[in-house]
Amino acid sequence: MCEVRLTGISKRYEGAKGGRATIERLDLTFPSGELVVMIGPSGCGKSTTLRIVAGLEEPTTGSVWIDGKDVTALPPAQRDLAMVFQSYALYPHMTVFENLAFALRIRRAPEAEITERVTTVAEALGLSALLERRPKALSGGQRQRVAIGRAVVRKPKVFLFDEPLSNLDAKLRGEMRREIARIHKDAGTTSLYVTHDQIEAMTLADRIVVLRDGDVQQIGSPLEIYQRPANRFVAGFFGTPTMNFLSAAVEGAGGGRKARGLGFAVPVPAPAELGGEVVLGIRPEDVSLEPGGDRVALPGAVTLREVLGAEVVLHVTSPAGDVTVRAPAQTPARAGDAVTVYLDPSALHWFDAQSQVRAA
Repeated sequence: MCEVRLTGISKRYEGAKGGRATIERLDLTFPSGELVVMIGPSGCGKSTTLRIVAGLEEPTTGSVWIDGKDVTALPPAQRDLAMVFQSYALYPHMTVFENLAFALRIRRAPEAEITERVTTVAEALGLSALLERRPKALSGGQRQRVAIGRAVVRKPKVFLFDEPLSNLDAKLRGEMRREIARIHKDAGTTSLYVTHDQIEAMTLADRIVVLRDGDVQQIGSPLEIYQRPANRFVAGFFGTPTMNFLSAAVEGAGGGRKARGLGFAVPVPAPAELGGEVVLGIRPEDVSLEPGGDRVALPGAVTLREVLGAEVVLHVTSPAGDVTVRAPAQTPARAGDAVTVYLDPSALHWFDAQSQVRAA
């Protein structure tokens, strides 16, 4: 196991619009043995960061450290990394066995060791019956297993995954997520995983790095990211359906302060130093159609009902804006019905309207 550290990493491409860097002064540490997921929208710099770690891209500024050694000037082959690509990148003229064994043959490993390691990995990934096939005779899921196996068989210091599941259907993505999680648990190798899929991030990561326009927005465990997002961008990026946002203004003084929006007013939590314009975030599962406790009422009307099996998602228009509600499947509300939704004040996320940063 080893630590990966990026110090002052920037990346600029010639002719970039406005001269803006894809990555700007990135300082990150990936702890030894952890599976760290880098996530963000397209163009945020996550794949570029991974390629810089791999040595496939040269940073404009900064350095890359692996296991305490500066590897910035080393070529990929000398960094002892294994990378799994989105496009599988298998050798089409080779059998599954030869694809798995290729890196070991390059290292001139003994034939007995090659056979033992390939056989072990093939059994772990359910590839034993496919060793004599070529890639064209495999399904997408089988090809991705071979690509992962080719990385595992090398026993590298670091695994790099660049959106490895994006070409698979939903069922196969679920299976491969579990496979990657199992491999990481068994190997304990430091792993960097790039994706734009929040489900992959939440289910796989020990730690998540959220990127936007080349800047780190938040670093934390999946629960920390979900329960206490650092800003409105992170809050809106995680969660399905996405978080509801309502504009309000803080009024009053002392313990009687309230945040008042169109059609609602909620007490300001103490001792939060809040004032002026704020944005309140609340997740759909924290919005109810039933009154109770100190829930705050907000009138509205259902515009769309989405049936998701065990639950329904109701899209409600209100004076404060659109609100999404997750409700039990037996909820009778239909499109066109007038409803009152109830907000749980204890579940609200408070953001400054100007800076968009978390305030409480």
